[in-house]
Amino acid sequence: MALPPPRAALPPTVAPRLVAPIPPLAPTASRYGGLALRDIAFGSSQGRLGKGGQGTVRLGRHYGGRLAVKQPLRASSAFASECQIAAALHHESIIYVMGFACAPRETPFLALDY
Repeated sequence: MALPPPRAALPPTVAPRLVAPIPPLAPTASRYGGLALRDIAFGSSQGRLGKGGQGTVRLGRHYGGRLAVKQPLRASSAFASECQIAAALHHESIIYVMGFACAPRETPFLALDY
């Protein structure tokens, strides 16, 4: 039995797209969604959803909607990258980013739909 001939590799310009294009987000974005930490209402300490070595996740409300707000202990480039990447992802199985701030002079946070 003869093997079929090897397939020629497609040039990069002809390669099929496997995923939908991601909307561009500025690589230096430090704010997203027009949401500020002062706009989010937090309840008592019972509203804490989790705590770890990187920071805490708290339950908040914004215009009647519930948010999970991640607040790191300190701002870092890794947290800024996490915020930017999470905001650029759009899929029905991935939670929606409502807003974030990771500017040097702001309290860093990442607000997710809860």
